[in-house]
Amino acid sequence: MGTQRDSKIAQELAAAGAKIMAGPGKSTTLLVIVDDKPFSIGTMSSATYRKAEELIAEGAPLRIVSIDEVRAMIAAG
Repeated sequence: MGTQRDSKIAQELAAAGAKIMAGPGKSTTLLVIVDDKPFSIGTMSSATYRKAEELIAEGAPLRIVSIDEVRAMIAAG
């Protein structure tokens, strides 16, 4: 969230094994936020973020994380 599906960040994540989707759905496991302020009011009020929260409330195994958190996960293996 916060970048194009074909951006350098999307390519970085895809190279690490991520499947880049247009938005969160039933098979989504991570919503990666790329904004400078990942958990700002603007981000958290977006339709994409709200959809992810709905899925989590329904029991989906989905986490909302910042790009920095994902990079740390990738580095940790």
